[in-house]
Amino acid sequence: MLRTRSVGLGLGLLAGLALSIGCPSASQGPRLESTTVPGGAYAIGIPAGWEQTWTEAPAGRGLSELQLSAPGEQWPGYVNITVLHFAETQRTPERYLFDHQRAASGREGDVRTGFKEIVVAGRGAKVFEEAIVRYPPAGMSGDKVPSLVRHVVVPASRGFFVLKYDAPEGSAQEYQPVFDRFVESFAPADGSQPLAQDPIGAREYEVLAALFGVRATSGPDAPQFFNDVPECRLVAGSTMAVDRPNEPGWPGEEFGALAPDLIEDYLAKNEKAWPLTDRIMVPDLVVISPEELEARLRASSQDPAAEGESVLRLRGGYVTLSRVGFNSAGDLALLRTALALPGAMRAEYLVLMKQQGRAWALAKVAMEGLIYQ
Repeated sequence: MLRTRSVGLGLGLLAGLALSIGCPSASQGPRLESTTVPGGAYAIGIPAGWEQTWTEAPAGRGLSELQLSAPGEQWPGYVNITVLHFAETQRTPERYLFDHQRAASGREGDVRTGFKEIVVAGRGAKVFEEAIVRYPPAGMSGDKVPSLVRHVVVPASRGFFVLKYDAPEGSAQEYQPVFDRFVESFAPADGSQPLAQDPIGAREYEVLAALFGVRATSGPDAPQFFNDVPECRLVAGSTMAVDRPNEPGWPGEEFGALAPDLIEDYLAKNEKAWPLTDRIMVPDLVVISPEELEARLRASSQDPAAEGESVLRLRGGYVTLSRVGFNSAGDLALLRTALALPGAMRAEYLVLMKQQGRAWALAKVAMEGLIYQ
């Protein structure tokens, strides 16, 4: 029976526990029982006798998790198989791979392999392994345990899945056939649908990533508060729509003239808002869905003194971005960004970036609006 762990609103019930998958040999481990998770996002074969824990995504947002634990294995020798479902449009496999590629614990014995391509449920997937060391929990004594963690990253029509295997080095080979059969049994409900396609191109994300690495000039002429934009690590998951300017000679003498092709590309791309994903490859940067942002803002306004995550994550504000326009030569990029400090102020800026070699650098920035709340 599936044990549930509540995180947020609502829990579902399991469907279809009765079906068994195959008749494995003893070396392959226990039989698999076909299970459809609450909400129906996928079905998968669960090894008979393994403990099962389901964690629902809060109000249907973010991450849901199915964790399976091998019977009779305790800390530090536990063996876990997990399915992570990142269901939001803003979440991408590219970001997951980026975060794990750059993550470095700095602890002795931790090694990460390169990415390999495999096929899971008829889709191209990426797999990589980590050789890590399990340490006793804080305040407890015990031996360090070399372990293996394998990640299988599977794209979806929205978001993605991760099938994860975590076992001590001494048990990894024994349980590997169970995990292999588990992966083979994975059947996402969106199997007949096309995979997610980001309407915003990689080149725009390169410019946005560069924005979070710039350092604006200081002094009395520097745009007020702009230095807080590159420092911010919370980004709204929808771009801002931009009205066509009515002022002749926009953006003005202070900013300087811009080529017509650059302006037209910028305005055409920003006639409406677009979903923005987490492909802004900047360490520790988080892109959250409009629904999640609204929930955090609502929680902040209802109880500003609360100590919950929704308030803590908004104390440093958040950034909203436009899409990026390019000139015909492709070496100039124009965008707008806004920094919001809920309950305090919102500042908007027009930003011009220039390509220097393979990198993008800040060329000009001007404040286009400041509202105190």
